[in-house]
Amino acid sequence: MQLIIYFFGWFCAYSITKLVCQFSPFGFLKDWNNSKDSTLFAMSLMSYFHSTHLCYICIRELSFKNGFDLTSNFTIGDINIITFSLSYFFYDLYHVYRLKSYMFLVHHSLSILFIWFFFYLNFSTIILMNLLISEFTTPLLNVWILTKEKKYPIFYQINGFFTYFYIFIRGIILPIFTIYSMITMYNEEKMHKVFFYLLSCMGMVINVGNLLWSKNLFIGYLKWKKKQSEKKTR
Repeated sequence: MQLIIYFFGWFCAYSITKLVCQFSPFGFLKDWNNSKDSTLFAMSLMSYFHSTHLCYICIRELSFKNGFDLTSNFTIGDINIITFSLSYFFYDLYHVYRLKSYMFLVHHSLSILFIWFFFYLNFSTIILMNLLISEFTTPLLNVWILTKEKKYPIFYQINGFFTYFYIFIRGIILPIFTIYSMITMYNEEKMHKVFFYLLSCMGMVINVGNLLWSKNLFIGYLKWKKKQSEKKTR
């Protein structure tokens, strides 16, 4: 029931945000008045709120756990966290399908399966850590997307930092944690080998996607930096 309430809550918040953008004559919101821009702004704001709140509640819940046992059982707090996150992924599936963003469609589908498998296995810490690391870059990612779209001055200040920050978290920290998690699960007695290989494959696909995006992001940053240097020398 809670999942359904959250799910419809995302759609209500998205619709209200989009309407405010389309009819607001004030401040920077007037930059997002047309349908395409208001859609991007509303989707980015929902993503920003989800990732920011998710990181906070994951850190809070992890701080209450005794030690760092990746295979510790779910608590009520842990279940509330994955319910909140699943509701967002289901909501966002609609948008990525509608916009034909097939890479994000695959990513969100795998993320939902990933969460479900760990919930079924009753391994809470490992999925909370995965969610925390994965979403840690998302608040800044949304700021980067919006400022890049409108070429706001702040984009030129954060582009370099965001590029290296994203590559460090998604391209280095997350793959290392995934490998560590796989080793831990392989040695876990209650871990069925079929689930282990399924989770390993899904983790590998998600990490390969992150690495490819990191590569493209870095190449794009180098091209952008070169253009900026050329402008200064003219």
